[in-house]
Amino acid sequence: MIGAGLIARLLGFIYRIYLSNLIGAEGMGLHQLIVPVYTAVVLTITSGVTIAVSKMIAEQKAKNNRASYGRITRSALVIVTAAGVIVSAIILFNADLVSIRILGDIRTRNSLLVLVPCLPAVVAAAALKGYFYGLQEVVPTAYSQIAEQTVKIVIIFLLSKDIIGEGAEYACTVATFSAAAGEIINLLVLYCAYRLKERGFVLHAGLGRIDIGTRVNGRAKIHLRKTHNGASRKGLTFKGAGVSAYMEAAGGTRKRNIVVEMLRCAVPVSANRMIISILSAAEHIMIPVMLSLGGLDDKSSMEIFGRLTGMVLPLILFPSLVTNSLATTLVPAISESVSLKNYRAVNYRISKSIQITFVLGIVFTALFFSYADEIGELVYRREKIGDILLMMSFSCVFVYLQQTLTGVLNGLGKQGVLLRNTIAGSLLRIGAVYFLIPIYGIRGYILVFTASLVIAESLNLFAINRITGLVLDIREWLLKPGLIGVIMVVIGRYLLYFYKIFFKEETVVTLLAIVTNVLAAAFFMVLTGVLKPKELISFYSRKQG
Repeated sequence: MIGAGLIARLLGFIYRIYLSNLIGAEGMGLHQLIVPVYTAVVLTITSGVTIAVSKMIAEQKAKNNRASYGRITRSALVIVTAAGVIVSAIILFNADLVSIRILGDIRTRNSLLVLVPCLPAVVAAAALKGYFYGLQEVVPTAYSQIAEQTVKIVIIFLLSKDIIGEGAEYACTVATFSAAAGEIINLLVLYCAYRLKERGFVLHAGLGRIDIGTRVNGRAKIHLRKTHNGASRKGLTFKGAGVSAYMEAAGGTRKRNIVVEMLRCAVPVSANRMIISILSAAEHIMIPVMLSLGGLDDKSSMEIFGRLTGMVLPLILFPSLVTNSLATTLVPAISESVSLKNYRAVNYRISKSIQITFVLGIVFTALFFSYADEIGELVYRREKIGDILLMMSFSCVFVYLQQTLTGVLNGLGKQGVLLRNTIAGSLLRIGAVYFLIPIYGIRGYILVFTASLVIAESLNLFAINRITGLVLDIREWLLKPGLIGVIMVVIGRYLLYFYKIFFKEETVVTLLAIVTNVLAAAFFMVLTGVLKPKELISFYSRKQG
């Protein structure tokens, strides 16, 4: 998943870099006004369903109740698609209100209208992702991510000439359409993989082995291979309630019970996500407004906002493909271990995931701190983002830790704890936007952004410690990797000066310095025992089942 996620994230980077160089900081700022709304809508509908499906299927997998897999997934598809249709209708009839009163810019109206026909298909993918995550099969979702990013790049490339001539509003609309189209392709790939998986699905029931075939004229065709007395019969066909009763006897679960259980798990998660998304959207929408109140004109405010949210944050978030993969697989892995009362495995998975997250965060904090200007120039040649990237580098550890601990708390079923701690951090950042940005500019916001993450993740760690008894291994998680991070910063500039002796091209010098610094960090991590290759391989294999 990490390997395919890397490819998908690289494609996403190519897309974002090409788009930002095409439309500039102001265009990216306008697009980033739409992103919080798009994200809030999609994640509110989908996050709870994805987690609920993965958790329920993981629990059924632990009990070997394979008959329930398809029913859980189909029920989720109906729920999430219906929710998408309802939200699309709301956006359609309130596009002007949202664009003017909430987003504060009428140029976002067309982008909102683009979402209307796409949204039901976009959110339907949530059920299928949950299906594969629950089975801990990550290949289909990885391929779907690659397909999604490829489609986005192709659309932007084909329409690039039109974007240049039409201005920021048109560019924002095209960017929104490309994102929605990519999500639809994501759905199609997942659906094809799901159908292939279900076609080969074999149910092991107490009476024998049964292959579930395709539907024929509305009938469920079931082939009985072997009964308890060794007799073989074929072509048994059940219809209507008969199928339901037979499936229940074979280990399946009634749809009504599935829907109730799914809503019981999904609604709190989606409610949490809705609150968090609303707070996040409010935070982002307020930034350019408060910058303007601080004395900047509208164009300059939008450009700074675009550099922060459309350029620097994607750079900071790029390495999070590792922690995102961890968070995704932790939910079913922890749920399965808790279901089997294997608490030792739960704590092992949590501890190792946190350690990997700290290592990743410290390494990239050191890289972004040491090479802020060089990385900014390498990626976004037209925009000066080095100063913002330097300040944001200190947030890396806590941005990545947020994803990992979110997966842990969701796997433990502690969505309420997660919501409380996340709201605390969000309110602190909103306060910073309102009070500090007009006085101190974007620097005041970045400082409180990092501080809010520190507070929220500290609360999450202590909550996990209280729930599971997990030992907080500060020495292995933080002190050893932190010392290696200091070494990376110390040698960082020397590596640049060294390679400049042999190469004149700045791009080559920067890339060689980064690669050498990362290899040195990996060497010291292994030397000090922070990373143990055999242990990591064992951890990965356990996680995959």
